[in-house]
Amino acid sequence: MMPYTTELFFSLIFLFFGITFLESGIDKLRNPDGNLSWFREHFANSIFKKITTPLFWIVTFQELAVGMIMIISICLTIISEDKNMGHLGLLWSLFLLIQLFAGQRIAKDYGGASGIVPYIIVAIIGFFLYGFSI
Repeated sequence: MMPYTTELFFSLIFLFFGITFLESGIDKLRNPDGNLSWFREHFANSIFKKITTPLFWIVTFQELAVGMIMIISICLTIISEDKNMGHLGLLWSLFLLIQLFAGQRIAKDYGGASGIVPYIIVAIIGFFLYGFSI
């Protein structure tokens, strides 16, 4: 295996999730009214209808936090031996994706739920392989 191949592989996974979650979180901050309106409509006929606003902000916070952890993990993977942040980021990514998947299923948006599955697969593979590289 070429030198730094492992670091590059995981840095690309971290970049993928960093872009995914930061873009989504920043979009929610830039247009909270539009996004919250969509969120309320999407969950209007679900058990979440009375708590959509707090859930929206919880998801937004998590997306921003995980996105930042993923970007920081790229730097730590390249410049240091510390891999704990990357492992935490992958685990939290997986946890957040499962939340999003469950929300889509509860809202009966099965197409939206199925669109999250590839992200979950990447997170599971990344988490599993990263555990072996520690």
